[in-house]
Amino acid sequence: MTRHALIVEDIAAVRDWLVEVCKEVFPDHSAVTFGNLAAAQRFLDKFARDEHTLDLALVDLGLPDGSGTDLIRRLARDFPDTLPIVTTIYGDDAHIFEAIAAGARGYLLKDDPTETFKREFVRIRQGEPALSPAVARRMIDHFRMVGVPQRGVSLTNREMEVLSLLALGMRIQDIAREAGISEHTARDHVKSIYRKLNVSSRAEAAIEAVRRGLV
Repeated sequence: MTRHALIVEDIAAVRDWLVEVCKEVFPDHSAVTFGNLAAAQRFLDKFARDEHTLDLALVDLGLPDGSGTDLIRRLARDFPDTLPIVTTIYGDDAHIFEAIAAGARGYLLKDDPTETFKREFVRIRQGEPALSPAVARRMIDHFRMVGVPQRGVSLTNREMEVLSLLALGMRIQDIAREAGISEHTARDHVKSIYRKLNVSSRAEAAIEAVRRGLV
């Protein structure tokens, strides 16, 4: 059975660099590369799991035809044995926590030195999470600022459902359709969730969803 590593990156030179690093650390894997989201989605549509394994996916977030987060979300849902790792230039809280909430198992910045990438790839091979040093520091700083979540803050079953959909990146219209409620009711639930959890952004809500095991 052939073992694959999926690489989704629109810049050819960066794509080639990722292939070389991947080959060095994962010599038993065949790299499959794509430059946009649509091509990667088509690959997954046709992937034959009885003939191949997809162990690793390196996914850029800023693709020319959409967000790599959508691909990570699909991998987490349909390919649970695959490790989705973000490789991007975006190191801000919104991108980091949205990707992690979507199912990313690591987050690497493309401006890290090659040796850092190799070291983190080795950690992946050993079953450890891969994080660029700058991302790890940012996450620590974020949780230091946010603090320990309040104990005793409870959500209704419907609010927990809406929170999980919100953390998956769904818009209000999508949440309403998925939950079988009106958009007005969906907005009211989101407002109530933000108030109860004392958060003011989707990224913070996603963090709380992860803490509660909802995504």
